[in-house]
Amino acid sequence: MSSANTYRMRDRGSALVAAVGVSIIGMMLSVVVVAQALMVTNDSQRDRVRTTEVHAAEAAVDATLASLRIGPVCSDTLTYGEGSTEVTVDVSLEYFTDDPAAASPNLTCASGVLNEIATKAIITAVATPVNPGPGAEPERTVQATVNLQAISTSIPGAALFSGGVINPGGGYLVSAAAASEAAAVWQDSGDWLCNPNNTAIEGSVYVVDGTANFQSRGCHITGNLYASDGLYNATPAPAGSPTIGGNATIFNGDVNLSNRITIGGNLAVGGNTPTNGHWSNSVISGTVCSDNTTPCPGLEYYNPVGLPEIVWEPSDWTGDGWAMSDLGGFRDAILAQWAPHFNQAWKLTQVTDSLNACTVPANWDEGPVRFPQTGTTNTVYDMRGCDLRINSHSGNTYFTMNLYADAALIVNSFDVSNGIVMKSGDGQPHQVMIMVMDNNPNGVAECSGGIGNISLSANAIDVQPPISIFMYSPCTISFQNRSTAYGQVYGGNVTVGQTGTNFIYEAVDVPGVELNIDQSSASAGYYVQIASKREMR
Repeated sequence: MSSANTYRMRDRGSALVAAVGVSIIGMMLSVVVVAQALMVTNDSQRDRVRTTEVHAAEAAVDATLASLRIGPVCSDTLTYGEGSTEVTVDVSLEYFTDDPAAASPNLTCASGVLNEIATKAIITAVATPVNPGPGAEPERTVQATVNLQAISTSIPGAALFSGGVINPGGGYLVSAAAASEAAAVWQDSGDWLCNPNNTAIEGSVYVVDGTANFQSRGCHITGNLYASDGLYNATPAPAGSPTIGGNATIFNGDVNLSNRITIGGNLAVGGNTPTNGHWSNSVISGTVCSDNTTPCPGLEYYNPVGLPEIVWEPSDWTGDGWAMSDLGGFRDAILAQWAPHFNQAWKLTQVTDSLNACTVPANWDEGPVRFPQTGTTNTVYDMRGCDLRINSHSGNTYFTMNLYADAALIVNSFDVSNGIVMKSGDGQPHQVMIMVMDNNPNGVAECSGGIGNISLSANAIDVQPPISIFMYSPCTISFQNRSTAYGQVYGGNVTVGQTGTNFIYEAVDVPGVELNIDQSSASAGYYVQIASKREMR
């Protein structure tokens, strides 16, 4: 008995020891399982972040390719995803040129401007997590090599250029003096509205920072239409002609129709085309591409250029052989015609005082005035402090300028209350310029510093060929009554009041001024062709 009891005493506590051992083993297994679970979770999170990084880097490259359509990108930083998978993508670009005369194939980029026009770029997008987890921080890089072609377009000036908007009023006609010339309407800012029945553009329309709105059956374009932000049509095309005779390009917006539209060329849309019945009843003679049909392979793009800033530089004029004159010369040219007809001294005094005060008085003489007063030298009249006013004449006779050379009136503002006629005195082509110049030479055309409008009311202006005219004001140029202008009109804003106003394009040559609208530069956009794209790591 004592031996048996001894053995039983020796077995006491062994179960507890076994239980503790099992517990320890279980805890160790739990630690291993938890560690493995944490490792798997972290690996899974890193994998999710890596996946997000790859997609984000590719998306950043694609976004950069789209931005290159507008202009160079020096670098960029974008953020994608959210929470634990949010990533930041740093985009850098290297630009190259094939020009063998260039000092180096690498170009410099600063503030969205290259030092030369590029032909190739390497885009590198590096994606890293916003909220790094434990372990090695994942990083993914996507790199693309692209060939670049500068979007090169040079429009030889416009028949009608507005730095702001064009108020169509009763409608207007734009055409070209020569069949080989291209007449153009350029609206640099805001939506282009075509609502009168008598608006016809025998040329192209560029709406570079807005939509094109056709709201009248009698409104049509024979050439091309470019509108950055959209196209809206509310009325069917006029009988016998399409709404748009050439191609239509909508860079960044949609086509919206409340009536069918007729386009004689291709339609390229950066946004969507409609799906309603008006779309199915429309006639597009060429091809159609858009986001919701066949995406466009590449869209032409135009940058807003701003109204050209024109400031007074006498050397530009004298260097081109122009004679310099002033208000006194302008006054004397008029008095040379009118004074011999005055039979009383007070008339001469009154007219002289009026002219010295920058006003051409009405009804003193109906004869045309010779400009310049004598000779045939191109003459610029510097009257920058003068708010020139030409008062109303009676009946069908108006203040008439007979040109024997080119003439330029540089004024503070210009107002015609009943009408002015400009014609050739010798039957030869001449140019006349009415210009309100910018008083603040800072590279931007501004209606400031006391300058004003060009306002043509009543019978407005009649420019008779072979005379051509250039009208310029950073403020507003308004045609309140029917006018005919051969030449070019450039205004901060342009207002057309009455049906029947004609703008007939004929290129003019302004000393020191480049009127061509050039879209090819190191700061302009590029057509992009992808040569290669790959994930680096």
